[in-house]
Amino acid sequence: MTRGTAARVTVDLSGVWKYKVDRDCVGMKEKWYAASLDRSDWKDMKIPNNWYLTEVGDYDG
Repeated sequence: MTRGTAARVTVDLSGVWKYKVDRDCVGMKEKWYAASLDRSDWKDMKIPNNWYLTEVGDYDG
């Protein structure tokens, strides 16, 4: 690395991720981000994957 250049860091996010579609925009109010939240009813998505090829389709939210 030469002086004045930053090191590039990459993180592999492969694995199984939990998700839940928030069509009613309640996730922030209900604190879906809380570590203590029960996510047992959330769906799994194996990453890498293409979000648009799942049942979620073109959902944006």
